[in-house]
Amino acid sequence: MKITRTHSNSYEVTCPGSDPVFAFGKFVEVREKHGMMKEYFRRCFVCGHSFASDEGIYFAIITGKGNRFVCKECNQKVREDVAGTETSHD
Repeated sequence: MKITRTHSNSYEVTCPGSDPVFAFGKFVEVREKHGMMKEYFRRCFVCGHSFASDEGIYFAIITGKGNRFVCKECNQKVREDVAGTETSHD
Protein backbone atom coordinates (compact mmCIF):
# COMPACT_ATOMS: atom_id res chain seq x y z
CA MET A 1 0.00 0.00 0.00
CA LYS A 2 1.21 3.50 -0.85
CA ILE A 3 0.04 6.60 0.99
CA THR A 4 0.90 10.12 -0.09
CA ARG A 5 0.29 13.07 2.21
CA THR A 6 0.72 16.62 1.11
CA HIS A 7 0.74 19.43 3.64
CA SER A 8 0.44 23.07 2.76
CA ASN A 9 1.08 25.93 5.15
CA SER A 10 0.79 29.65 4.57
CA TYR A 11 3.05 32.12 6.33
CA GLU A 12 3.32 35.88 6.35
CA VAL A 13 6.89 37.05 5.74
CA THR A 14 7.58 40.50 7.18
CA CYS A 15 10.34 42.86 8.27
CA PRO A 16 12.98 42.03 5.66
CA GLY A 17 16.43 43.45 6.33
CA SER A 18 18.16 45.95 4.08
CA ASP A 19 21.59 44.39 4.59
CA PRO A 20 22.78 40.83 5.24
CA VAL A 21 23.29 40.15 8.92
CA PHE A 22 26.49 38.13 8.44
CA ALA A 23 28.13 35.47 6.31
CA PHE A 24 26.50 32.06 6.64
CA GLY A 25 29.82 30.27 7.29
CA LYS A 26 30.53 32.37 10.38
CA PHE A 27 27.04 31.66 11.72
CA VAL A 28 27.49 27.90 11.24
CA GLU A 29 30.91 27.96 12.89
CA VAL A 30 29.59 29.62 16.04
CA ARG A 31 26.39 27.54 16.27
CA GLU A 32 28.15 24.21 15.69
CA LYS A 33 30.80 25.08 18.28
CA HIS A 34 28.02 25.33 20.86
CA GLY A 35 25.96 22.42 19.49
CA MET A 36 23.12 24.71 18.53
CA MET A 37 22.92 24.35 14.74
CA LYS A 38 19.44 23.55 13.43
CA GLU A 39 18.89 22.10 9.95
CA TYR A 40 16.26 24.69 9.02
CA PHE A 41 18.89 27.44 9.29
CA ARG A 42 20.90 25.91 6.41
CA ARG A 43 18.33 26.88 3.75
CA CYS A 44 16.28 29.89 2.74
CA PHE A 45 12.91 29.60 4.48
CA VAL A 46 11.09 30.91 1.39
CA CYS A 47 12.65 29.07 -1.56
CA GLY A 48 14.79 26.34 0.05
CA HIS A 49 18.08 27.60 -1.43
CA SER A 50 21.11 26.09 0.37
CA PHE A 51 23.38 28.82 1.69
CA ALA A 52 27.06 28.88 0.72
CA SER A 53 29.68 29.61 3.41
CA ASP A 54 30.52 33.06 2.05
CA GLU A 55 26.92 34.03 1.28
CA GLY A 56 25.30 36.89 3.17
CA ILE A 57 22.06 35.89 4.88
CA TYR A 58 19.08 38.04 5.81
CA PHE A 59 16.63 37.84 8.70
CA ALA A 60 12.90 37.95 8.11
CA ILE A 61 10.07 37.46 10.59
CA ILE A 62 7.81 34.55 9.68
CA THR A 63 4.40 34.40 11.38
CA GLY A 64 4.15 31.32 13.53
CA LYS A 65 7.87 30.53 13.12
CA GLY A 66 9.80 33.56 14.38
CA ASN A 67 13.06 34.78 12.84
CA ARG A 68 14.28 32.75 9.87
CA PHE A 69 16.94 33.26 7.25
CA VAL A 70 16.13 34.18 3.68
CA CYS A 71 18.41 34.49 0.65
CA LYS A 72 19.18 37.75 -1.11
CA GLU A 73 16.66 37.15 -3.90
CA CYS A 74 13.78 36.28 -1.56
CA ASN A 75 14.67 39.16 0.74
CA GLN A 76 14.42 41.52 -2.23
CA LYS A 77 11.01 40.10 -3.21
CA VAL A 78 9.71 40.55 0.34
CA ARG A 79 11.07 44.11 0.47
CA GLU A 80 9.32 44.95 -2.81
CA ASP A 81 6.07 43.38 -1.58
CA VAL A 82 6.20 45.26 1.73
CA ALA A 83 6.98 48.54 -0.07
CA GLY A 84 4.06 47.96 -2.46
CA THR A 85 1.69 47.24 0.42
CA GLU A 86 2.76 50.36 2.28
CA THR A 87 2.23 52.63 -0.74
CA SER A 88 -1.16 51.13 -1.64
CA HIS A 89 -2.66 52.29 1.69
CA ASP A 90 -2.02 55.98 0.94
